[in-house]
Amino acid sequence: MSDIKTTKEIRDDLSGVDFSQNGEIVLSIELADLPKEILTHLALHGIAQKLGDSYAGIKDPSEAVTKATSVKERLVAGDWKAARTSASPRSTQLAEALASVFKKTVDEAITVIASLDKGQIADLRKDASVSAALQSIVAKRAAEKAAKANADLKGAAPSDLSNLFG
Repeated sequence: MSDIKTTKEIRDDLSGVDFSQNGEIVLSIELADLPKEILTHLALHGIAQKLGDSYAGIKDPSEAVTKATSVKERLVAGDWKAARTSASPRSTQLAEALASVFKKTVDEAITVIASLDKGQIADLRKDASVSAALQSIVAKRAAEKAAKANADLKGAAPSDLSNLFG
């Protein structure tokens, strides 16, 4: 099995996207080639994704609305890159862990993380205090999921799985 690294890159002139494998462009898409209706769908999908990413992993509904509103305001102001405050639930968990260790807000931690490169973030994850806090957050979320699954199980009709083993 070969190690193929596939990447996607939005062109600096915003004319399209290039997809590469091991540094060689294998597919390109030009915005100019797409019908207006498709461009609209892509734009709306992107907006939904961008705002959704801003509150991924946040449990408090009012905090989620605050995050999404902040990203919306930045986008309307023409600020694309600053709008990305959290790429994934994993980075949100890292921000929560960092905030816990240093007694800061999650927003302050997100700002710090956004200023770091990948190597610095990897080092941050390896820090004993941050790692312990991160593991605690992951364990707490897993326990919450298990509790919800058990609650959902109560009152559910048993499944007929008798045919699984012949």
